[in-house]
This record gives sequence, C-alpha cells and structure tokens, in this order.
Amino acid sequence: IENESDRFFFFYIYTRYEKYIKKFVYGYLKNWDYAEDCVHDVVEKIIKNLDCFKGVDEKEQTRLVIIYSRSVAISFYRHRQVENNLIDEMPEEVEMADNCMVDYENCPRRSL
Repeated sequence: IENESDRFFFFYIYTRYEKYIKKFVYGYLKNWDYAEDCVHDVVEKIIKNLDCFKGVDEKEQTRLVIIYSRSVAISFYRHRQVENNLIDEMPEEVEMADNCMVDYENCPRRSL
C-alpha cells in the first residue's frame, strides 16, 4: 500500500477484524493453523479492494469482511479436499522395475 492514509485505514480495518476473521474461518475449517493461513488470504483481498471499505459504514465493512472470509474459507476447504483425495488415491507402495536406473552418460542435457 503506497498511500500513507490507505496504510493507516488498512491498519484500522486489520486491527478491528483480524481476530473476527480467524474465528469465522475456524468455524469452517476447524483448524487454527489453516485459519491463520486464511487470514493472510483475506487480508490480501482487503488490500486489493480497500476502496470498497472507504466511505461505507461499519455494518457494510463487516459485511464485506464476512463475504471475503467465507469465500477464502470455502476455497481453502475445497483445495484441501482435493489434496486429501489425491493423497488417498496414491498407492501405499510403488513397485519399480529392476532396470529403473538413470543412464546419466546418455542423458540429454539442457543448457541453462
């Protein structure tokens, strides 16, 4: 945030809602570490849309924080579900062929 008044305004929004965001997101994820990660994502959204918070009353600011927090929590939850499903689908043990050695002598090299 380049503008000093915007930085001050953001700091006001952040200090006012940071704990609320974390508790709200925890309600979806049931994990404090994940909730903390989501707080950072919500903060990024707030910074990108800081103008939306200016000139509106506290009720509207709270509504925006809830919308952003809910969106981030749901996206995070879905992303974790996909990761968990991929991990669940991986075989426990992977059998490798006996001739699975890499021939470094004949390996094509890329120039960097």
